[in-house]
Amino acid sequence: MAKSVRGSVTGGAAIPDSVPPSSLDPSALTTEGAFSTAGQFGPGAMPRRREQRVVYAVPCYPDFRSAVLTLAKAREVAVAELVRMVLALVSPTIRAGIPDPGEPGRQGADPGTQHNRRPTLIPTLVLRLAPGLDHVTIRRALALALAFDDPKSYRLIREDEHRRLVSSHEKLEYRNRALIKAIDRLAFRPHVGHLELGDATAILGLSRVPDYDEQMVSKRFRELAPIFHPDTGVLPCRERMGCLIEARNLLVGYLRRLR
Repeated sequence: MAKSVRGSVTGGAAIPDSVPPSSLDPSALTTEGAFSTAGQFGPGAMPRRREQRVVYAVPCYPDFRSAVLTLAKAREVAVAELVRMVLALVSPTIRAGIPDPGEPGRQGADPGTQHNRRPTLIPTLVLRLAPGLDHVTIRRALALALAFDDPKSYRLIREDEHRRLVSSHEKLEYRNRALIKAIDRLAFRPHVGHLELGDATAILGLSRVPDYDEQMVSKRFRELAPIFHPDTGVLPCRERMGCLIEARNLLVGYLRRLR
């Protein structure tokens, strides 16, 4: 009975276990079949060169540092992996538009007592990354990683959905500008000089006949004030706001004198 030959397949050729390694013909071992150190890199591949990295100590605020460490622990990755993920997926233009979470200044050192008091230690995030980065870029990348983890902050959407949202936003802006122009045309003209009762009722949009009460005057004022408020109004106008206040006070005083 023929003796069975046990061996391992290397490049399609079986090498008997009984043959000593010194007797193997080197030409029989092709590049694809050689005992290389390729391992997980695939047949015939050279080991991948390790990327050069440097250590960064990034100063940041305590709450920001705590949030980053919590996220890294929850995702079971290093903090540096969060940075590399954002740098790989997010363009530099978008990253530049993200506000820097900030670098805390040194506190506890008064110019007159610098030698008597120890400055407060600044929290830092220590991580290894490719050279050439700065602290602002790293903090912005980590801020984006935190934002991506919060579905209320950022959401990845398709390009067609993004175009639809942009188009809807442009339509709403156009309608908003048209409404503001319409309000400006229909609104009362700022009054110059002392207000009379007729002027006050016209400004508040009430009837000239005194069939209104103090509650109606206050209600109409609350409806018009958000439109003309000089700081938060849809159509901010300090003169119109002043007329509104004067008209309300005049009518309220008039109604109270009639009691």
